[in-house]
Amino acid sequence: MSISNSNPFCWHELITPHLDQAKDFYTKLLGWQFIEHTINNSIYTMIIINDKEFGGIKQMTLDSASDSRAQWLSYLSVNNLNSILDQAKKLGAIIKTPMTAIGNYGHFAVITDPTGATVALWEPQSKCAMETQ
Repeated sequence: MSISNSNPFCWHELITPHLDQAKDFYTKLLGWQFIEHTINNSIYTMIIINDKEFGGIKQMTLDSASDSRAQWLSYLSVNNLNSILDQAKKLGAIIKTPMTAIGNYGHFAVITDPTGATVALWEPQSKCAMETQ
């Protein structure tokens, strides 16, 4: 098993063309707070719950927004992302986003499993600071 911790779901990301509307909705509904960071030369909005980073919101580009709708994406924490991606392909998964570095935090990839479900895989650079409790 290549899961890197006992709670493999380590991050949650909302991908939406309506960033401000989503922030307003979740602030009013759940009391969430947000902080913006610059990562890989783009702005990324972190979701803050109980003073901890829980997830993020990524604004869709105009091109991608026309092809899809807003959605939540869950991240699974894994060891050896390259090996996991090779195995996923052998098992019939489609690699939607190849392994990509996120600053000094780690690497991620996005796959669609053989049933059509999409999930992100996350290999932290060191202990995953973004793991949910």
